[in-house]
Amino acid sequence: MTNTLTIHLHEVRQQDKVGLEILDKLVADSVPVSLGLGVDNLEAWQQHPQCYEHLREIMRAPNVELVQRGYRNICPKQETDERHTIRNPHHENRCSSFSDREINLDVQRERMKKGKEKLEEALDKECSAYCPPNGLYDIRTVEIAQNVLGYQHMVVQSILPCAPYRPRPISRHMVIVPQTKLDLAISAHVYTDLDHLPKVQREGLLARQINQGLSPLSTVKKDPWMGIQIPNRIMVPLDQLLRDWYVQVRDAKNWLMHVKQVLL
Repeated sequence: MTNTLTIHLHEVRQQDKVGLEILDKLVADSVPVSLGLGVDNLEAWQQHPQCYEHLREIMRAPNVELVQRGYRNICPKQETDERHTIRNPHHENRCSSFSDREINLDVQRERMKKGKEKLEEALDKECSAYCPPNGLYDIRTVEIAQNVLGYQHMVVQSILPCAPYRPRPISRHMVIVPQTKLDLAISAHVYTDLDHLPKVQREGLLARQINQGLSPLSTVKKDPWMGIQIPNRIMVPLDQLLRDWYVQVRDAKNWLMHVKQVLL
């Protein structure tokens, strides 16, 4: 069984700078890690030249892989739908709206292509996997990632510890790698944020994951053992339902807070 670790970058705050020092140590120790970010995150890092150049230096290491997390981490519908000023807008490949979740194929393709090009140009590193923001995506996202962008791996945020799988009959080449939060310590494939690295290091979770043996994300394959794949066929759709439920509950809380502010 392979184990993977993806570290997501967002803004540059004090905790991110501390996390960057921890990441630097991991890279120096030849620990295989994947770094996930979008163009909006890239631009935030470029506002801090010293940190940005440090990030570019880390990207040169052979044990570091670059994961494209969307384009700008903002729903394309936000430009025309005022509801997204209340609803969490951080999704690009499938909307969290109750009624209209579909994101136009051409819009998805254009944004995913732009994101890949800008990240690779700025960081001088080829992206090895695609990560749909907030874990929301559809069949067309997989098709674009594989057939247009040439990816063989997709990383998705999950709630349940699902095993890597191929999204048949869509693809016989793409491997989807569900990753749970490192804090939960329930899966071989995990993710965390850069500013959370100090916390998971203090709690021993980071060392625990590393001691289990990490592998590059690009080497992950679907586990051929049927004892894993059969229950996985139940867990994957269940995980997607739980992810949708989580997003809807979160958005409902935002709406309730908005209504409360309006009434007061």
